[in-house]
Amino acid sequence: MSDKDHKKEEQTPRSSAFTIEADGKMPVIMFDVYINPTPLAGRHYAKELRHKCRVVWDTGSARSQLSRKLIEELSLEPIVREQQGQTQLFYKVDVYLPNKVRMAEVEMTEMDKPLPDLGVEGVIGMDIISLGDCSLSHHGGKTFFSFRVPTLGGVDYVKLDKHSKKSSAPATTMVRRNQMCPCGSGKRYKNCCGRMS
Repeated sequence: MSDKDHKKEEQTPRSSAFTIEADGKMPVIMFDVYINPTPLAGRHYAKELRHKCRVVWDTGSARSQLSRKLIEELSLEPIVREQQGQTQLFYKVDVYLPNKVRMAEVEMTEMDKPLPDLGVEGVIGMDIISLGDCSLSHHGGKTFFSFRVPTLGGVDYVKLDKHSKKSSAPATTMVRRNQMCPCGSGKRYKNCCGRMS
């Protein structure tokens, strides 16, 4: 590898990503993750307790959450904090998103509203979502949801649309009345497509 290639590789930040594809429209973005307790000071787990569970992607939730059932199943010890005069319990876990995208030492709270009808045991909230870039597209009868971390920049569809319109716009030229008509009829423009009705 040349020095130039090596420098280019160093400048390009590495990211981890995953994509979920579904037929039709996804009314709720749900997928499976693995949750593993993060060892707290003075406590170590004999083995990894990685647990597979279904989560929902929720931009309306400030913090990621776990169900009471999962908290008990993994024997998670709470971290107690006083915030704005209230006692809050946090549970520190490592979250493995699809494609082995690992989010380490995430402090989750207990789910506000259990979603047993959806089989959901967790919520991925803005504390994780804001660490990366995500997009949702519906094309060809399919839904594509993609996420990468760390964030590498935003996508502005307005700018992309303006750029594509500029690059794909046909070159227009002014046709004068006495010039031959561009439609190929062999008549002058004023006697063909440019005729006043």
